[in-house]
Amino acid sequence: SVGLMQAAITALGPDFAEAMTTRMLERAGLPPERSRQLTHMLSHTVSGIGVMMLMFGLVAAGTQLIREREEGVLPRLLTAPADRAAILWGKYLFALLVGALQLTLLFSFGTFVFGVDVLRDPLAFLAVSGCVLLAVTAFGMLVAAAARTIKQAEGLSTLLILVMSAVGGAWFPLQLFDPPDAVKVVMACTLTDWAIRSYQAIFWAGKGLGDAELVRNLAVLLGFAVAATAAARELFLRRYVRSA
Repeated sequence: SVGLMQAAITALGPDFAEAMTTRMLERAGLPPERSRQLTHMLSHTVSGIGVMMLMFGLVAAGTQLIREREEGVLPRLLTAPADRAAILWGKYLFALLVGALQLTLLFSFGTFVFGVDVLRDPLAFLAVSGCVLLAVTAFGMLVAAAARTIKQAEGLSTLLILVMSAVGGAWFPLQLFDPPDAVKVVMACTLTDWAIRSYQAIFWAGKGLGDAELVRNLAVLLGFAVAATAAARELFLRRYVRSA
């Protein structure tokens, strides 16, 4: 995906890449003489593809819950003298750890291959990654709790992730333009938009946790994580515990 995107940008010509970089420097309030070694498209590709692949990975981790039910493991776990929701929290923690490893590998690749300095501000990077991990993990758990079969979970998650990736700007920096208000509302309903804006704030614009816009983005991601986790817990208890 990264190679195809870079090839498409190259095909458009150096003038397009230069114009995009100049426009984004102006929008971010950065001086025109700033080093052009890191282009906006390059940093966007690393953050966009990273977020999209993270979503695919964590949804796959969440479907382990459905697999255990189909294989008869979950009913036996429910007989244990423990809080029933602890089973869901165990999957949640597992997905978080998988996601953290996946982000480490993805952004290490972005650093060593594409030269994106993801650790320019380590504290901001950890804060953004933590909020993105919580939000995407909650999304994966919600899909796993709502779906009845693995095939259903895979189909639903693939559709949602691809739509959110396209509309939220993971494939192309839609944030570069000024779309109509209706489009902005749709973009704001996607996890990808908020996650990419947050990563771009530190990768491209050089902002830190003192920036009000970045703090707002993180608050939105955390809000989604709380809401989706609560919904996933309720669906899990209703489907697997109360109906048992």
